[in-house]
Amino acid sequence: MLFRILIVFIVFNHCFIGACFSSEKYSDETFYPSLSIPILIDEIFEIESIDIILEVNNDCIKLNKKQTIISGMLENKDYSLQIGNPINDEISVIVSASKWLTKDKGVAVILNFTFTGMDFRQCKINIKKFQINETDIVSGGFFVNETIYRSLTVKCPPKQWTLDTIDLNENLLVEISDVILAMQQVSQNNISPKNKSKTIALKDIIIQLQILSNISNSCWINGNHK
Repeated sequence: MLFRILIVFIVFNHCFIGACFSSEKYSDETFYPSLSIPILIDEIFEIESIDIILEVNNDCIKLNKKQTIISGMLENKDYSLQIGNPINDEISVIVSASKWLTKDKGVAVILNFTFTGMDFRQCKINIKKFQINETDIVSGGFFVNETIYRSLTVKCPPKQWTLDTIDLNENLLVEISDVILAMQQVSQNNISPKNKSKTIALKDIIIQLQILSNISNSCWINGNHK
């Protein structure tokens, strides 16, 4: 058990920014970096809906719909996530309440982006629109390095990660899954009282590790409040 806790401790300490890098597997067994960024609301609202429009340069970086998730204060609550198709480098992210409303502040969504440009040049991600309950707000945005931004610039070097340089051993993930489950069970942000017996699938563990681990420590993010 001590070994497992040590592994989790190493994973936590390996993450040096609020948004952390992961990897995406392609058919040629080459890995390319991806990026998980929390969306944080820094003011208490009774949330009926969240409407966000992102401006993303899709020939450089794209939003990964499958790994973008509701999280934090809205996880395991009565909310659904809908992501539109990119139109002129704009994409919508909508969170809607289906029954009971949550009144809180904190992380609401974790966006996952995958790099699409082979040269990993400088990529920009902007929030064009951010509404809660169909009203514009200023107290929310990308949460990176304990700071809220409305615009991000991300840059990675022209490097490819292969199976030899990235360890995605599924046995290791299974070994530490009970540690991650315990961590989630004591977090009010991640699990509701009625779901204390919830089990976590391997894909959920991988998503958590994407946020906690930084595979590409040579990539950087620069934020802007506008």
